[in-house]
Amino acid sequence: DQLFMSTHVVGSPFTISTEPAATDFATSIIYGEGLTIATAGVPSSFTVQVKDAFNNLRKQGGDQVQSQLASVGTGAVVSPKVVDNGDGTYTGSFMPSVQGLYDLSVFLGSSIKTSNVLVEPGQVCSATIYSNGLALTVATAGYTATFTIQSKDAFQNLRTLGRDRKSTRLNSSH
Repeated sequence: DQLFMSTHVVGSPFTISTEPAATDFATSIIYGEGLTIATAGVPSSFTVQVKDAFNNLRKQGGDQVQSQLASVGTGAVVSPKVVDNGDGTYTGSFMPSVQGLYDLSVFLGSSIKTSNVLVEPGQVCSATIYSNGLALTVATAGYTATFTIQSKDAFQNLRTLGRDRKSTRLNSSH
């Protein structure tokens, strides 16, 4: 007795095409430098790649991806712009102006993905640098006199990282 027999099916092989199922945000991924670190005054971005429940990449747009960036220190909220690239990816972009730690939330419906973003001060802005100390007005020859120079960026964020190059010129009134 033989139940099955191996025979050629007329017209085979057949071509079939499959499409991913509906977007499942739990399997979707977000990536990019803008998820962890940013610089005040410099555009930053991240990418969302949507997938279905079976981990297949979605190759079309149309999902309502949104995002929010909230300062941990002040609670100030920024809504990064999210662009549908039409290919299953979405690009979120923002340009922070205040240094500090932020919570980035990316939403699709009621589903959410989060990340902590550290915003560092921008480049030194000479117009915002200030100096402080008695030695700026009074000093005695032969003795050490000290003063402090504080660097800031264009958004008034204190520069506390790196080595900023400064030059100081002393002028005598005599």
